[in-house]
Parts: sequence; structure tokens; C-alpha cells
Amino acid sequence: MNLKGKKYQTGKVTFTVLEGENFPAGKVSPRYKDILAFRSGLLVAVGFRGICIPNITYDKGVVRLLRVEVGGQVFNRPGDISRAIGVEEPMVPYQLREV
Repeated sequence: MNLKGKKYQTGKVTFTVLEGENFPAGKVSPRYKDILAFRSGLLVAVGFRGICIPNITYDKGVVRLLRVEVGGQVFNRPGDISRAIGVEEPMVPYQLREV
């Protein structure tokens, strides 16, 4: 799934996806298979070494966010992206609204 250029709002933060990496269900690491249980269209982070790695769920997999723009600033590290878009905990679903 290609999300490049899509704008989303979560809470009070609006962000644009500049780059993402698609992981179909069969390519999701066994360690992170639980993310596939969430419904499509949610922002869900997986935890890795204390960092939240943000993903957007879809019907048959997830897209890991690699680069986003928030308020004119570009973020390209998982922890920075998560903080910028308001993700505070892994495996907690955040509602998204496409804008």
C-alpha cells in the first residue's frame, strides 16, 4: 500500500507521509505479528529497544512510517516521528483521520 503524500490527523496533530515501507501480512516479523490483529486504518507502534516504531495498519499488513512532515518539519527517525505525531506507547491503537 502506498501512502506517500497522504495527510492524516491523529489527535491535534496533522502529518503528511513522505515515505513508508510496506509490510504485507506474510512479511511482518513474527515478533510483531500482534499488530495484524488491529483493524485497518489505525496508527499503531511496535516497541523496539525502548523506541516506538510507528505503523499504519491496513487490511493485509502495515506500513511503517519512515519519513513524515509535521508543521513544516521533516522527521525521519522512528522515535522522532512517534513523538512528533503523538505516539507514546507501543501496541496502543491511535485513531487516524485522512485530511
